[in-house]
Amino acid sequence: VTIFVVPPSMKELYQRLLDRGRESIGEINKRIDIAKGELKKAIFYDHIVVNDNLEDSVKKVRNIIDERKEKTNYYKGS
Repeated sequence: VTIFVVPPSMKELYQRLLDRGRESIGEINKRIDIAKGELKKAIFYDHIVVNDNLEDSVKKVRNIIDERKEKTNYYKGS
């Protein structure tokens, strides 16, 4: 199963990177450009999770994985 985790918006991603204070503005801008390119590939993933709240996003990802495990076990006859 493939899961693509996306930020709520590019503006939010920029702000999160800025708030971390670990990169220069130039480095942040490069990361934003890379992220824009990566987002175009999200349609090829099985699931897309919007990371607007870390705890909720982790739960969503776990639920996707657990659901896949259940289906796999069902088809294996477990």
